[in-house]
Amino acid sequence: MLRPLMLIRKGRLSYSQDYTSVVPGFTPISSVLGMTQDFTAPGLEYIAGIRPSDSWLDNAAQNNWITDNIYLNQQVLGSYTENIDARLTVEPFQDFRIEVDATRSFSENHSEFFKVQSTGEAHQHLTPRDVGTFSVSFFAINTLFVGLDENFVSATFTQFEENREVISQRLGTTGTTHPDGPGYTQGFGRYHQEVLVPAFIAAYTGQDASTIDLNMFNTLPKPNWRLTYNGLSKLDAFKKVFKSFNITHSYKSTLTVNQFVTDLDYDENNPFTINPTSQNYFAEFEIPDIVISERFAPLIGVDFKAVNDMTGRFEYKKSRNLAMNFTDFQMNETNTTEFTISIGYRIKDFVLPIKIGEEGVKPKSDLNFKFDFSFRDDITVNHLLDQSNSVVTRGLKTIRISPSIDYAINKQLNVRLFYDRSQTIPATSASFPITNTQAGLTVRFALN
Repeated sequence: MLRPLMLIRKGRLSYSQDYTSVVPGFTPISSVLGMTQDFTAPGLEYIAGIRPSDSWLDNAAQNNWITDNIYLNQQVLGSYTENIDARLTVEPFQDFRIEVDATRSFSENHSEFFKVQSTGEAHQHLTPRDVGTFSVSFFAINTLFVGLDENFVSATFTQFEENREVISQRLGTTGTTHPDGPGYTQGFGRYHQEVLVPAFIAAYTGQDASTIDLNMFNTLPKPNWRLTYNGLSKLDAFKKVFKSFNITHSYKSTLTVNQFVTDLDYDENNPFTINPTSQNYFAEFEIPDIVISERFAPLIGVDFKAVNDMTGRFEYKKSRNLAMNFTDFQMNETNTTEFTISIGYRIKDFVLPIKIGEEGVKPKSDLNFKFDFSFRDDITVNHLLDQSNSVVTRGLKTIRISPSIDYAINKQLNVRLFYDRSQTIPATSASFPITNTQAGLTVRFALN
């Protein structure tokens, strides 16, 4: 009766925000708790750790807290980091465990010169620049199993291209057009970063481009999970055959922005400035690339030990890595599929039909059989926006077969008979098929 009350075995939620800042040229002298004696400077907001905003700096300059020395050449620095880490372990019933986790990490570093350029002038904000990273646990399983056609083009990538018009219409002003075509609005063409990012995420998560959040940084962490069940061997139908029987399943995915940086041509006071080359508005941030990685490790995994000393393991893994580059408008897609089978069997107290030594004793020991088989298909395809064909840039199919038998003749002498064959088949003509075969008898003698 207590089982429903004990579903949650373990849980943890961690949320943190870290602020740091450096304001050169600050003239007041701190006295108590980082404040001046009259408790006016630098203010409760600053000593609480909040990164100084433009308005705070302007107010500090008006209150003569910042030197007006024109030779001040140190930058105002500020950083902000936010982390979310949630983990939960649930056991719905005995021997069945579900582990769920969700993470999010955002960091941003700000720098600028805040100074007087000429004597008598006011302080100015010069060359402000923000650099940051972003990572969040993700969920893109809806399109993981979508294959490629004969030209290696993915239907999901085609959907990505089509989503751009929808996003452009949402971002721009109705009734305006862009040189890229009537489906695009003024300033938001087919290669505008603010068009590409949500169009890409909508396509590869299977979401509707007309409703997806246009700001990627609003993405909430999605749950990833690992399932384990080891109770089958306790059921009547199984326990007569198996000593243990375990089933595992795992899914993990992340969306990562390795770097975003302020576009120096962007003017927050005039955000609708047109780039004369692309006829697009300048974006606030430049994002060189976005990477979505996901993997089933495994999609299904089984390992068992039978009552007759047979052991076995089977795993089916699948993974995908999507690296979308917004500089040259191409995406590298890597898909990997892997099967692994391992079977073992032990014959206890096996007596060799030969006599060894002066006494003519027939050796008696365990005889171990093992058979391993693995298949891995790894292919990388380069997709270029608005091109009908995609190009395979690398890939290998790898097949490996490895049976073996080992036997301990005595405490010092062990004999192993093995066969190992591996074959690689490249996906491009830049490499050649390779086959390696090894076979032999290994004798290992240990000195006491």
